[in-house]
Amino acid sequence: VPIVLLTLTVGLALVAAQEWGERRWLQNHSQLFGNALVNHLAQSAAQPLVQNDPVSLQAVLAGVAVEKVVQRAEVYGSRQQLVAAAGEPMQGSPVSQSDSVSQFSVPIRFESSEVGRAVLTLRSNVAPGVLELRDRIGLALLLALAFPLAWGARDLLAQRKLNLFAALGLVSILLTGGIGLLQ
Repeated sequence: VPIVLLTLTVGLALVAAQEWGERRWLQNHSQLFGNALVNHLAQSAAQPLVQNDPVSLQAVLAGVAVEKVVQRAEVYGSRQQLVAAAGEPMQGSPVSQSDSVSQFSVPIRFESSEVGRAVLTLRSNVAPGVLELRDRIGLALLLALAFPLAWGARDLLAQRKLNLFAALGLVSILLTGGIGLLQ
């Protein structure tokens, strides 16, 4: 019975560590992606905004809003008036949406002067689906590692020496699981 409890504890700790790491990775990459996309939007929208070309400006916004993670793209003029927008408008209050969207905003510059502002709203609930299959494989790998880790730790504590079969099990699972994750 103690080995089962130890195995479950180690397995849950590994799953929690993986989940924390993946969430952190996803947050960091979402920030980088959002910043890069809003900067691209600002650069692409500068000339049509200055030339007062609504058709070209709308085409730029539509090109950005076609991305699956983009909920809405907006361009504001120098007086903070909405000039063009594409995508789905925000529904509900901003407070209720704070967990499901991320908003990015940068000034639009043309020849070193600020001519407007680009605002981009990303859906944050789209990205986890991208990693879904890889998450499941990683979770299976972590759960598979739990038994040889727990068994080896119990033997190490009880007999004060490394159990060859537990070490072999760990290496085998790491190799086959690592190859599976790479594919």
